[in-house]
Amino acid sequence: MNFMKSRYNPLLLAVIVIGLVCALWLNVVRHDVEQKNNTVEMAMEYEGLRKLAALQGLPEEDVLRQFKDAGINSLMIFDTTLERLTNNGEIQTVTGGELRQAAALGSGMGVFANVGAGDIEENAAYVAATDKQSVLDDVEQDLCLRYGADRVKVVSENPRIIKIKGSTTPLPEGKYDEPQGLLQAPLGLPVQDMRKVAALGFKIIVRPQNYVDVTDEQIDGIFARIKEAGVPVDALMPCGTEVVGYPNKMQHLGERMKENNMTLVMLEHYTQLQFAKIDGLLPLAEFNDYKAARSYVIDPTEQKKISVGEALRRWALTDEERNTREESDRNINKFNRLVVYDKETERKSKYQSEVRGRVQDRNVRVDLEPQFVLTYYEKPDPVKKLVYYDKSVEEFNRLMVLSHQLRLTNEEGALTEDQIARHFQSIDDYSARIDRDPSNAYALFGRAMDFMLVQ
Repeated sequence: MNFMKSRYNPLLLAVIVIGLVCALWLNVVRHDVEQKNNTVEMAMEYEGLRKLAALQGLPEEDVLRQFKDAGINSLMIFDTTLERLTNNGEIQTVTGGELRQAAALGSGMGVFANVGAGDIEENAAYVAATDKQSVLDDVEQDLCLRYGADRVKVVSENPRIIKIKGSTTPLPEGKYDEPQGLLQAPLGLPVQDMRKVAALGFKIIVRPQNYVDVTDEQIDGIFARIKEAGVPVDALMPCGTEVVGYPNKMQHLGERMKENNMTLVMLEHYTQLQFAKIDGLLPLAEFNDYKAARSYVIDPTEQKKISVGEALRRWALTDEERNTREESDRNINKFNRLVVYDKETERKSKYQSEVRGRVQDRNVRVDLEPQFVLTYYEKPDPVKKLVYYDKSVEEFNRLMVLSHQLRLTNEEGALTEDQIARHFQSIDDYSARIDRDPSNAYALFGRAMDFMLVQ
């Protein structure tokens, strides 16, 4: 009897084993990534909530607790300013112009009476402490880091008064692209704010602004301030048109973020097909080993151009149309994937231009509007404040041949009993005019409108 001996090829066996090991390793890495990216953060600006509390006349802590109970779990903290610290009563600030005016009028200058006449300059600001000397110490450090020690001078030791040279002209409302004066320019992260937010149980997202000719020392100053606060900071989100460290210190910032286990929050463009145009954003993500989260924010300048309804539509769209997972894998727990792309995403990115590509390739959701009608009455809607325009309707209204102005709308308003009675009377009036002149097209059209409205 012959027995056939089977024999495995050792090379093929080695390839199979290597493939199995690689597949297992990829699964372990995938599982680790999935576990690290399964949370949703709802964040708001701390300064915005503080202003809301002041407007409503409510204790700030009560307002913050209400928002926390409503599901807000992170607060964003920006660099503070001289203006903000002064308004909050944490420091005292005057300008050189105010000191000269007070001296000319012979009025009291309070603590700033200790500033010598030779130290008073028009283009300068003067800062003194209130009951929080530590805040003044932080301000002095921030001023030196922002403007350089040559522009900062101590003009009085007891009490300590700091002079900073520069324009004190306030920035006009809405002029975000113009240079900021000393009072409104960013300083550094506020220690007291970080401590208060952490004490109420919120996570902290810091939003520092970049420095001019940024150095390692300035970046280290950000983390020294966080260490001084003594509270954990979970994430860093860029503020302005460039990340801290741009253009040549982003690697140092990435290393410091890794040391402190901080996530980079990457702002999503409102088209959702790319990230916001922030210089250095993608290189910083690479330097932070892509430990990042995706965030959707409506720019303040854009908010003024859109209605509340449009803002809500955009928020809904960003929740429904995430471009970071395939259609079959759009789990809400995976909404913040950063570098997991599929072919659908590549197709969408190809047509992100507003002027290129076929209409059917545009990644937008289209809903049918209700039927439009010509009427005199439109349903009031405080959210959807759209005005539909048609040139022929506008030209007809200019003729002023009807008793009411025509409106083109798909939200027709219901008539009251008085309005219905007036339109019945209008029908009689138009009928009398038609009897006198059967070819009067305006009268025929006006009566037809009345008949339609009273049906």
